[in-house]
Amino acid sequence: MRDLAILDRRTGATHNAIGATELVSPGALAADASFVLDVPHRNHDARDRFGRAMPIAIDALAWLPAGATLPSAWSDAYVERFRLSVQTHVAWRPPDGEGADSADVVKQVSFLHASSGTDEKSFREHYRDHVDLARRHMPALWQYVQNDVESAQGDATEAVGVAAVSELWFRTSDDFLNRYFPSEEDQREFSAQEGFLDLTKATSFVCSSHRLLAPGSDR
Repeated sequence: MRDLAILDRRTGATHNAIGATELVSPGALAADASFVLDVPHRNHDARDRFGRAMPIAIDALAWLPAGATLPSAWSDAYVERFRLSVQTHVAWRPPDGEGADSADVVKQVSFLHASSGTDEKSFREHYRDHVDLARRHMPALWQYVQNDVESAQGDATEAVGVAAVSELWFRTSDDFLNRYFPSEEDQREFSAQEGFLDLTKATSFVCSSHRLLAPGSDR
């Protein structure tokens, strides 16, 4: 289990005002790594790929050990609005030793709702099946991690009904923008299997990841 905190940026603070971190790509970042901060990706076009109005407002995301408080290195720039407790399931990670430009790697974090009439058991079964679909129809997807939402804390009105949070990494912004699906047919076949999702309620945050250095010294 780990926590996902949804953050608001403090007035006057910038996304650059985060201390004691290093920019990381998934090749160096295990799915259960402690103290990871996701901030908006530097590529404007990547950020705008999901440019519609989102149900959940997000300035940044913090992935934390279960029950941990927001590190002081980040709390000067951000305030926690609510958090979700999640159970993580790794679909796949990059091959060992495969590197990338950490500043260009794109991470897409999506908050997902079940479609009407889809219960929790059915949702999670379809969600696991989604891994094979992604492998077949999204060859540019570099890493995929699924998170089942177990509970919510704080002012989580926006998160009511969120059943899962997906983490999708693309090795480059070019892959994300131009090779998300290799063909229109792949996109159609993939979308045809998403009836278990209510995509009208989905929120996607396009970001890059920063790992807190020596979190023990910050406690």
